[in-house]
Amino acid sequence: MKRLIYFFFAVAMMLPVAGCNDDPDFIKNAPPSSGETDGTDDDSDAGDDGTVEGVDPNFQIYLCFGQSNMEGFASLDGTYNGIEDKDKTVDERFQVMNVVSGSWNGVQREVGHWYTAVPPLCRSNTGLCPADYFGRTMVEELSKTNPDIKVGVIVVAIGGAGIKAFHKTKYNEYYTGTDDWQRSLMDIYDRYPYGTLVDMARIAQKQGVIKGILMHQGESDAYQDYWEDTVSEIYNDLISDLGLKVEEVPLLVGEMCREKNGVNLNNPDGPIQNLKNYISNCYVISSENCPGYEDPTDDWHFSSEGYRELGRHYAQTMLDILANQEPEDPNASVPASNNHFDLAKLDADLESDPNPSETSWNVDTGELTTKANGIGGWKFETPIDLTVSNYLIVEFSEKPAVSGTRLAIYSDSYSVFDYSYTNGTIEGNMIVIDIKNGTFETSKYGVSEKKTLDLKNIKMLGIQTGGGGSVKIKRVYLDDKKPEIPDEPEQGTSASVSNDFFDFSTLNSDLEGKGRGSWDNNTGKLVTSEWGLGGWVFDTPLDFTASKYLVVEFKEAPTIYCQIAFYSDGRDVYGKSYCVGASKRVVIDTHGTYTTKDGATPPNEGTLDMTSIKMLGIQTNGNETGVLIDKIYVTDINPDGN
Repeated sequence: MKRLIYFFFAVAMMLPVAGCNDDPDFIKNAPPSSGETDGTDDDSDAGDDGTVEGVDPNFQIYLCFGQSNMEGFASLDGTYNGIEDKDKTVDERFQVMNVVSGSWNGVQREVGHWYTAVPPLCRSNTGLCPADYFGRTMVEELSKTNPDIKVGVIVVAIGGAGIKAFHKTKYNEYYTGTDDWQRSLMDIYDRYPYGTLVDMARIAQKQGVIKGILMHQGESDAYQDYWEDTVSEIYNDLISDLGLKVEEVPLLVGEMCREKNGVNLNNPDGPIQNLKNYISNCYVISSENCPGYEDPTDDWHFSSEGYRELGRHYAQTMLDILANQEPEDPNASVPASNNHFDLAKLDADLESDPNPSETSWNVDTGELTTKANGIGGWKFETPIDLTVSNYLIVEFSEKPAVSGTRLAIYSDSYSVFDYSYTNGTIEGNMIVIDIKNGTFETSKYGVSEKKTLDLKNIKMLGIQTGGGGSVKIKRVYLDDKKPEIPDEPEQGTSASVSNDFFDFSTLNSDLEGKGRGSWDNNTGKLVTSEWGLGGWVFDTPLDFTASKYLVVEFKEAPTIYCQIAFYSDGRDVYGKSYCVGASKRVVIDTHGTYTTKDGATPPNEGTLDMTSIKMLGIQTNGNETGVLIDKIYVTDINPDGN
């Protein structure tokens, strides 16, 4: 009987389609909302251009999908669709987005437009469904405290459809394996119901906020072993593809009609109740006291009153969810993380000085130049909470020589001329802020009043200098442990080498300054200019004899000309150096004797001073193939076992 019913409606509802795509990852593009074409339908909520300026937080959007009960049941002979006169009066604040072109009561509706939600909601020849009284109830209750509230539903439903018909990628498997009557219904949505739902939802997101997903499906295949997993995948894909959050957008799943054959599906151990074990933010909507359609040959459908009551049940659950959700504070801060101090996003001129030539930031060398008392750093669109860590550290590659170098932190505004806390205490090459135990009093130039810095609400942070030069920033970071402040070497002496000096995140691919070269820290790929050099200049010379070996390992043996270059008598890449050709692993005995040469003719020679290495790098002939560096490290054990 069910098959005959849906075959009849499949024939009646078939529409011309725009074509299909066999790629299971294909998401079709819905047409833009473009306003009424004939001006005859006063129900449309679209403007002249069919769009609403901005996103209205008071416009709540709900996505609805499923099979015949969500579609809106209609009888075989067309005499019953469940819609009665009392259902035709609808508050205009309850809207439905039209998904399929068609004529409603003689008036053409356009895809992607909002209309007052007079039933039927799914398609022009479907019937009353749970979404009808869900939306009405939501508007009625929410408007008691918020008269500006609007509720919109988007309904994509197919009578008799198995769950895979709504899947992002498995829809094609369902389409090719089902009968003509099911394929004809899927064809209404260009064969891809999931894509239609996502496309319409993306239009809706430009106007309102998606607050929940309503599903009523399971009569066809809820007891199949794939059902719960498939529902979970559909939900997760919608969350991901629409940029939603699981904790903010629940899935509401309705029970089957208790007066029909859905009783077994509703039992406590049944698949519908079991969905809560697959989806963390899932609610099962009871169908208790929701009567079935008065036809003994009908196995599944609700009566008109059943749909109304079931819609109210959906609404009451959603209202309870909304009541328990904490309202979002637009000014609330987020926990700070080291991602907030991404050097690639550092702004050298937070004051937006009209003469930008005075300021600069070179992410490759870490050099920040500001104007006198200028500041370079970060403004946080959402304030950050620094109290999640014990210490905030600014680490310089070398101790700043620029006077007035200090850390500036702002909590009450985004203006560099407003109240700020500053700290210019530099120990070694660091500024260390004790977040947990420090006292932070702000001041403002020319104003005697002082305030206490709100570390939970930081809006701006940066490095301020007296100008006239640059400072070299290695990193800005949070840590629960206080860093060890390195001893400052005596003037003219070397520091002992350690693996910390070979930090790939600070590798400079263009030590010659030719404006060419690249370094990918994720893949380890180094490309240089022709005979260019990528590596490190050591502000304090390094004593390599502190370890027995220096090891350079490549991920694969270089296929282009490549060598390791050491400089001890200068930091000029054209000065005297010692070079050794590269294989997959290069092991340098730091206690060996090495002869340096320069590029002169004839070359000037010397002896490499391993106690005073000023520069080290990888040199190549500039081929774009590049080399793949795996590790550079010092060790007392020869990895070759010699």
